Amino acid sequence: MDKEFTTKPLLFLLLISLIITGAATACRREQRPAQQKKKESIPVSLSSIVDNSQAVIEQMERLQQEMEKPAGQQGGETGGGEGEDQQGGQGKGGGQGEGQGGGQSPPNPEQEKKQKIDKIWEETLKIVEDTHRQWNDYESTAIKDKARDYTMTEFERFLNGLTVAVNRQDIYATMEQANGMCLAAAHFLDLYKNNPDGQITKVRYYLQQSCIDAGQDDWAGARQSVTAGKREAEELEREVELEEADRGLIEKLNLSIDNMEAAMANRDLDLLKIKKDIALENLDKVKEKAK
Repeated sequence: MDKEFTTKPLLFLLLISLIITGAATACRREQRPAQQKKKESIPVSLSSIVDNSQAVIEQMERLQQEMEKPAGQQGGETGGGEGEDQQGGQGKGGGQGEGQGGGQSPPNPEQEKKQKIDKIWEETLKIVEDTHRQWNDYESTAIKDKARDYTMTEFERFLNGLTVAVNRQDIYATMEQANGMCLAAAHFLDLYKNNPDGQITKVRYYLQQSCIDAGQDDWAGARQSVTAGKREAEELEREVELEEADRGLIEKLNLSIDNMEAAMANRDLDLLKIKKDIALENLDKVKEKAK
């Protein structure tokens, strides 16, 4: 009887000890992933390089739109206004001479269009020059952070090629080199652990490349780029950490890439660009929520 009385408190104390130990262990297990998945900060100069490569591509898309506009579009509006002035001048008699003599001649539509195009190239060159400065800032950091020699050589090759393409005012060569620079930068981004930026940039590269290929009538290459983009998006889905409420963004991204692939059958560049823009919007939303 005395033995039973002595054993029960010991068993009770042992049980309490096991519960406390188990709770502490569980707590450590919960804390450990958070410590392991702490994001390493990405250097500002590298982020600027990625932003600049995207800005160059957007400049070229803007340039293409400007070149497709009819040169006489604005001139036609000016011409209409001039006719009204002449009619008003005839009705007022003496005011006719004032309207004709004092007014300035309307700008030449072709000259106006050329000025706009030249301005876009000038802006693009400034972005490229800034990229050279950002690379100068980041290069020593890349070496310190153990970037591969091959990646650094590839990046410099694309940056130099981009500079030449802009100076020659070659639209598709500019887009090719800027997008290649974007892919090389993605490998630098991979150096900084637990960030989705590198994988997101790879998806962006292939989606943009599909339109660059299609714009040069390389539809086989465009299809290959979309297929590669799907593969990189699947890898992104495995890597990225999102709240449960935001998981649907990945599905939207995957579906929009599927829509790009389906649009290939039409072999229509404008249609493919629309699908690409939607996919990139979805990609940006994933990036925003993954931060």
